[in-house]
Amino acid sequence: MIDTVRPTALRSGKFATSCDAVSEFLANTLGVVTAVSPEGLASYKDAGHQFLRGWEFGCDFEGARLGLRVLVDQDFPFSAPRIGLAGPDTISGAHIEAGSLFCLPQGQIIAWDRPADALAILLRQAGEIISKALNPELEREETRREIIAYWTRENAGRLVTSYIAPEGRSRKIFRVDGEGRKIRLFDNRADAQAFFETGGKTLKSIQFGKPAFLLWLRRPPAMDELPETIGDLIRLLVQEPVENLDDLAMLTSKGRTTLILGFSDADGRGFIGVELPKLTYQRDVPVKLQFVVARDRAQALTQLRVRRADPEWVFGRDGNPHVSRLQAARIALIGAGSLGSYLAQQLASAGVGSITIIDPEALAFENISRHLLGSEFVGASKAEAVALRLQRQFRTSKIVGVDARWQDWVVSAREELSDYDMILCSIGDWPQEVHLTDFFQSNGSNVALFYAWLEPHAIAGQAVLLPAASPCFCCGFDTKANAHRQMSEWDEPTSRAIPLCGGQYQPYGIGALSGHAAAIAGFALRYLSGEIGEPAHFLRSAGDPTPLGGRWRDWWSKECGETDLNYRVRTLPWRKQPDCPMCGDN
Repeated sequence: MIDTVRPTALRSGKFATSCDAVSEFLANTLGVVTAVSPEGLASYKDAGHQFLRGWEFGCDFEGARLGLRVLVDQDFPFSAPRIGLAGPDTISGAHIEAGSLFCLPQGQIIAWDRPADALAILLRQAGEIISKALNPELEREETRREIIAYWTRENAGRLVTSYIAPEGRSRKIFRVDGEGRKIRLFDNRADAQAFFETGGKTLKSIQFGKPAFLLWLRRPPAMDELPETIGDLIRLLVQEPVENLDDLAMLTSKGRTTLILGFSDADGRGFIGVELPKLTYQRDVPVKLQFVVARDRAQALTQLRVRRADPEWVFGRDGNPHVSRLQAARIALIGAGSLGSYLAQQLASAGVGSITIIDPEALAFENISRHLLGSEFVGASKAEAVALRLQRQFRTSKIVGVDARWQDWVVSAREELSDYDMILCSIGDWPQEVHLTDFFQSNGSNVALFYAWLEPHAIAGQAVLLPAASPCFCCGFDTKANAHRQMSEWDEPTSRAIPLCGGQYQPYGIGALSGHAAAIAGFALRYLSGEIGEPAHFLRSAGDPTPLGGRWRDWWSKECGETDLNYRVRTLPWRKQPDCPMCGDN
């Protein structure tokens, strides 16, 4: 049995030699260096660290003499050393964590064969943190960058999950209390109702009634501005040019109020929260925060920790400029088989706001080895089960499954087809793909069509984007379903017979499938994000067809030149064929 309380150190044979290299480097660079005692190493356990070796030394920083430590754990030299202060509370401020350890930038290079070189970089970074900490003004401004970490570190307040849009404006919002003391915040009642409906529940009217308000600050507060009392909060808000303060004052005069403070910097947006009691205002003066009576000003605040779950955060941590556009996108996915199920997952994970999945088939046991769904869904509708799984995962999107043939669905949805941004067909069946093309040619719809399929053994994947009626899908094929740009060719039939059944299937595994699905979904997202708008053909080869009895066609070899044909991607124009029997007259 593994000891989960005090795990056995998995110490590399390189640990001792790497420690010797660190000792030599520190001695040669700094002079007097002493080993950290076992008691000193044990002192970090309360902060969640188990260090095996450490070195302590003194350094001068702008006239201040500070003691520093270099500490290594059981994974060294494959983990980065930690740098910290030898004396607790010697200095405090931004980027100094529990145990007086420095929070250095993530993604450090681990030079296991040159541990001294890696340590030199870490020491320079630690020096920058110390220099800022010794400058009060710089330090104060630096704390603004990590203000949420300070709020959650210093306060064990109740957790709130926020689905509100992180817009830079102050406004009333809605608080919903649920089971298990859960608190959720929404922009309005309709958003809250939609959220609960996607989870198969109905929002009861009694779950409303607790007022909440969002105030947007012009910048994050500094650490010394974090409010502890109502008076602290009033001082912070009054000195800020915050809009709608009078609306907040009126709300607090009527009862308890949840207040969320929002702010942004170059890295994104964030929230902290407090709960306010009913406030009493001085008589014969306007109801303004400045006139809260003294006894209320002295009251301590009830802190709230705000966890963001809005699309901008979930689908990009405020760093994806396409989130708003993708959330507004509406697509229909025809086919929830092996390729289609993973395309649905990729598109939902990217933040596409509305996905309708259409497929008439039920999941079988032989499907699950290369399908998004597992055995618990065998016998269920593929479309409905995939939609259910993804809807539970992504509650801010709308994902529905339709257990029907696409031919029946387009008839029932004829009036709303033009509302879709894309119809994506992943069934990989030539007669049905041509039938789909004919339907949209005949009905004059302006919705973009997107076709995706895999070549035999999933050795290659292809996708075609068609934003308009012409060129059409048939422009890339002859009337016998032979693609003009087939990438691979085979001497023998590639389909295998299903034993004792008479049916056939294509043999390939999840490894080949998943790479194609991710790449094809990325191609579709480029259109939905507005990066491409012309008819385009996406081609991706992955693997070697030779052991399977195939080879790459000459045109693909010529297109890729001398590069590795087995792993190559191209995006080419999709040309209109003047003699195309489907769209030649358009």
